[in-house]
Amino acid sequence: RDAKKIPQLPPPSELDMKADTLGKSRCWRYAMCNMNHPNTWPEADDHFPEVAFAGRSNVGKSSLLNKISRWGTMAKMSSKPGQTTAVGWWRNRKAKIDVIDMPGYGYADRAKVFGPAALEFVKARTSIKCLYVLIDARHGFKRADWEWLGELGGAGPMKQIVLTKTDMVPPKQLTKIASLARSDLTAFKRVDHKLLMVSSVTEAGLHDLRVDIMRRCGKAHAKVATGTPAPGWNPPRPQNLPRAVGSMRPYEEEPDNY
Repeated sequence: RDAKKIPQLPPPSELDMKADTLGKSRCWRYAMCNMNHPNTWPEADDHFPEVAFAGRSNVGKSSLLNKISRWGTMAKMSSKPGQTTAVGWWRNRKAKIDVIDMPGYGYADRAKVFGPAALEFVKARTSIKCLYVLIDARHGFKRADWEWLGELGGAGPMKQIVLTKTDMVPPKQLTKIASLARSDLTAFKRVDHKLLMVSSVTEAGLHDLRVDIMRRCGKAHAKVATGTPAPGWNPPRPQNLPRAVGSMRPYEEEPDNY
């Protein structure tokens, strides 16, 4: 009798299954280019829609990218803003998307480093379906974020704000920061008014992020209400953390039939 009272979970949607494929498969680096030289950029491929990730230095971008494709195959960019103009292209053959890893922006040695090359890259790379801008949940929007998004304005693709490192913020403080961040979204142009919150440690919110990526890349026709976590959302604390995964093989070794 008790078993009959347990509500049946709805079957996973097409987007859910596509997101699971993204989370369980590898991304392989196939290009590393200088943003100042468009002639070196790989040609856009309609079969592999692009999404890009950007954020302040030390916002947790590398850790997050490592968890988007679960096996830790993303590369680590420079931790100092303005130290590199290199941008990496990573391809997931099973999910059929390209992930662009951009260098950080912010301040270095008390000087502004907005990464003008990064701004021009985002404006010129019209094949990008969405620019995910990462914000550290411990601090919320900082001056560098305001100024970088302000410089970008309405140019470039749609932007999606993602709060990172939510496991490092007490629930009550996270509620406050998330509420302030939501109110800040209205000040920016071409920015989605929903807010995604994730943790690379507990993996909270990662499935919703993967679903959002696959939806924006047009990998399913069904509409899925992923929804923004409620203001009182409490990220689960880690119990059994996944084992560390060794570094990836050189991208030249990608199997032809992968």
